[in-house]
Amino acid sequence: MFVQQKKLTVLTLPSSRVRRLLTSTVDVQVALSGFPSQMASAYLVALKSGVGIQVVLGFFLADSRISVFFLPEAGEVTAEKADSMLEDGLEFAESIGFVLADADVDLMTPEQLDKYWRKLPICNKFTGSVPVTKKTMAVVKAPVTQTAVDAEKTPVTQTAVDVERTPVPRKVIDAEVNPVTEVRKVAPLPARVAASKPPVSLEERRSRCKESLGRFLAAL
Repeated sequence: MFVQQKKLTVLTLPSSRVRRLLTSTVDVQVALSGFPSQMASAYLVALKSGVGIQVVLGFFLADSRISVFFLPEAGEVTAEKADSMLEDGLEFAESIGFVLADADVDLMTPEQLDKYWRKLPICNKFTGSVPVTKKTMAVVKAPVTQTAVDAEKTPVTQTAVDVERTPVPRKVIDAEVNPVTEVRKVAPLPARVAASKPPVSLEERRSRCKESLGRFLAAL
């Protein structure tokens, strides 16, 4: 069984300790504990130690730009048990979805192996990036609720908006401008009263006076 080593972030070991190396043929999307789902590459290494062989399984996360390492619970093993431990690491990587191929480091010269080993991402520490946990991703991607958006963009409630936008009825406006109500308004004069009489000429007035004077004398 392989256990994650959180304190181990990079392999700063010389290439002379590498006895066997298997690398993933293609990157695979994985979701390791404490990290968001992302593309990753896998590396299974057998390293020579003081008393035997140390098997290390490393994953390099492309987005977080960090290496995550797993070691067998048994720790270092003898050379006779190294192949069995490599098989366990291979099964673990394949269970996640990786396909590993032997890099044939035994066929490389020391110079070729050193150049190849130094270029591997598990042997380099990438600065300027912080691994993002699932919890952090959840906070960043959590959508703002509709209530929060409305509260920021519309501080005035809908009722207040309606009161401000609703026009004042026409009758209320008339009552404020014209304190005299419609009942107290004077009705317009009839046409016959309002119509003015045509002006009477001087000759017509004299004729009417003579007729009135004649009727008056006749009545005596």
